[in-house]
Amino acid sequence: MSSYILETKELSKFYKDASRQVAALNDINLQIESSQYIAIVGPSGAGKSTLIHILGGLDLPSSGKVFFEGRNLVSLKFRRLFSLRNKKVGFMFQFYHLLKELTALENIMLPCRLSGQKKRIVRKRAEEIARELDLSQRLNFYPSQLSGGQQQKVAFARAVINEPKVLFCDEPTGNLDHDSAENIRNLIKKLNAAHKTTVVLVTHNLELAKDAQRVLNIKDGRITN
Repeated sequence: MSSYILETKELSKFYKDASRQVAALNDINLQIESSQYIAIVGPSGAGKSTLIHILGGLDLPSSGKVFFEGRNLVSLKFRRLFSLRNKKVGFMFQFYHLLKELTALENIMLPCRLSGQKKRIVRKRAEEIARELDLSQRLNFYPSQLSGGQQQKVAFARAVINEPKVLFCDEPTGNLDHDSAENIRNLIKKLNAAHKTTVVLVTHNLELAKDAQRVLNIKDGRITN
């Protein structure tokens, strides 16, 4: 088995644009060790988000291989891929992607409920995380009733409730004011330092990228460093 938690070999992703083929990623060879904090930077459209979507099993490459703890995600059947994502991967996005018809508590609990865990146990765990994030008084609120910073805290809690091996962050502070952004920034740093969770973060914020142990630059679908 590979010593890397994430690895790609000759990974490419192509999209059809009218009559031509566009390369979002082109021949990416990448190794990420467990517990690393990786930042991915580059201009808009460079392929940053596409790369972490494939690394996290949300999308599949057009060619090449992507390994998660030595398992090739491309070869996994849907059920096994869903199970891996649910149990070992957490995702945070710029626009939160909370379900508007669910309360904050229900949103946090969702990954555990989808995997069939007992509601009572999951609720207790969600409430404990919410307490640490100063969200206890907002658990019965719906996303539309929360500030941007509070919504991203809920998204963070949802992403980590299953204690994932890897947390993928796609511009997690891009839609927040300075204080809320610093709060989320510190939560991600703490998760990596205290729990040894591997973090792979996409950002345009070079200040945020400084938190990473390793910074990857992507341009035109290729890693340039």
